[in-house]
Amino acid sequence: MALGLALSTQLMAADVLMKPTAAQAEAALWTSRVLERYRYKPEGQSAPAGVPVLDAYLDALDPDRLVFTQADVEAYDSLRAGLGMARKAPDVAIAFTIHDRYRARLADRMVAAVALLDQPMDFSGKERYQRLRTGAARPRDGQELDRLWRLRVMDDYLSLRLAGLAEEDVRLRLRQRYHAQLRHAERMQPMAVFERFMSAYTRYLDPDSAYLAEEGGYHGATHRLSGIGVDIGSKAGLIRVHAMAPDGAAARSGRLKPGDRILGLARNAAEPMVDVVGWPADEVAALADEVVGVEMILDVLPAGASPDAPRTRVGLVRDREPGPTRLAESRIEVVKRGAASYRIGVVKVPEFYQDTAAKRRGLTEFSSMSRDLAVQLGALRRDRVDALMLDLRGNGGGALDETLRLVGLFAPGAPVTQQRSGKGEISVEKAPEGAAAWDGPLAVLVDRGSAAGAEIVTAALQDLGRAIVLGDRTYGRSTVQTLVDLSRLSKDIPGELKMTVSQVFRLDGSSFEGQGVKPDILLPGLADAGPAQAPGKAFDSPPLMPLAYRKDATLAARLPALRARHQQRCAKDARCQALLASRALDERGQREVSLNEAERRSMRDAQPVIDARTVQQAEALQVLADALVLAREAKP
Repeated sequence: MALGLALSTQLMAADVLMKPTAAQAEAALWTSRVLERYRYKPEGQSAPAGVPVLDAYLDALDPDRLVFTQADVEAYDSLRAGLGMARKAPDVAIAFTIHDRYRARLADRMVAAVALLDQPMDFSGKERYQRLRTGAARPRDGQELDRLWRLRVMDDYLSLRLAGLAEEDVRLRLRQRYHAQLRHAERMQPMAVFERFMSAYTRYLDPDSAYLAEEGGYHGATHRLSGIGVDIGSKAGLIRVHAMAPDGAAARSGRLKPGDRILGLARNAAEPMVDVVGWPADEVAALADEVVGVEMILDVLPAGASPDAPRTRVGLVRDREPGPTRLAESRIEVVKRGAASYRIGVVKVPEFYQDTAAKRRGLTEFSSMSRDLAVQLGALRRDRVDALMLDLRGNGGGALDETLRLVGLFAPGAPVTQQRSGKGEISVEKAPEGAAAWDGPLAVLVDRGSAAGAEIVTAALQDLGRAIVLGDRTYGRSTVQTLVDLSRLSKDIPGELKMTVSQVFRLDGSSFEGQGVKPDILLPGLADAGPAQAPGKAFDSPPLMPLAYRKDATLAARLPALRARHQQRCAKDARCQALLASRALDERGQREVSLNEAERRSMRDAQPVIDARTVQQAEALQVLADALVLAREAKP
């Protein structure tokens, strides 16, 4: 009851309206001007390519479509023109008015959700709940919204019960969760509201663009849990381990891995566990205490585990702040085949980083992925590895010239990609000339999170016949962006504009936009390694003319034998079969779940906890070893 009163108090607080500043209105005006004049416009696609501003903004506020009804959307239709159309700057005041309505509606929903926790729930029926509601039809009216929230609360309740929590602990945890979700909305500052709306507006004109406000704004990708070396991000309402510093407490413990979901956090053993489901990543990072020597306790749902699976408590003692998490790193794996042993160098490249500020200042020594990788390749070559595997899983891209330099380490001077500018000019981007840092057998391992620059590298090495591509189909983003500092247009304008300036195409002229790069051999990994929803073909450009380039046909000739050996091995491998079963159940669970306890318990028990990334990598190493065996057998 006390929590219900607190929520009612927050509902009254929602009546305090926010208004945009004059600087924000000017930023909106200049953003519209820059995008209208300079954004990339594919051939034959002059109209804006994105979702209409109103719909995109409502989805940014309410991605699960559990706050606004279809009747609300229809009532807002008269505001569409003011929110933004081509060649017209948006009326930012309308966006703030809609946000205020969102806060009030969310408060109503949270009060009702808490009240439902005190009512009897029947988990013996046939009701089902659609968990992944991104893109789902909005509820028609308040009555249908009430029904959806009843199912949502039942799903939340049943998931915690199946995870092993006592009934009163389930109610307490969910009360805290719903209260926190409202609190986060209430705490959102005007600049964060402005940034959220402006990103919806920019994506209408340019689907891969974004408005980036001043530091502390809404649009943050990852944040660091201080003292343990973990970078976290938020996806589908859950906090996920994005990366770990090799020298940090988390990596050294071996108890956390990328893809794990953090559901709760206690700053020390004396404090209660705080449910962080639905929290923004920056607020979870702020919750973590920074005192060295104190144990932080995390409530973890392992990657690949059913949402109903028991949680794992992980205690990590904070130490000195570890180094970066996103640097290239390498190691050697040994794969045995009978009496033979193959030494395979595995190089993890999490992103194509480059210290552009140092480069602009003319410094010759600056942080660079390709430089770091060249050093590691030299060490692996001296260690006499037999083959190399480039791990690009989760790599979302980075500096374009770093992707070219990376390809140059394996195929110097080769064409990498074709690029079409906003003016329609076609250029061919090539790898630097020079000696190859590695000219031996090569594989590239990718997943649904491999995007943009990672796809350029993967597609180029595949087209050239230089590497065998293993893993999942990649994300499917083929555009190149630049950052525009809006303060250079007017000193009072806050923020930066990330804007698409060109699109890349494969050497044969085709595009991986919206469809990704297809691996030569499919090795399923985590179902949620990529986006909750496929990105779609934002830029549906016609193909370019194919280039004349030299392709090594050796790998293509061996692919049928490699696929056959992989399939035979997987059919007999219990871990591989468990991964396939877990992947199918996981994808099914992302869409719709039963609210029948017996059925849910059966599904949970049928879904083993599989370390999908490890199993995927282990099979990739086996495939690469197959390639070495075939190459040896082909020698006269």
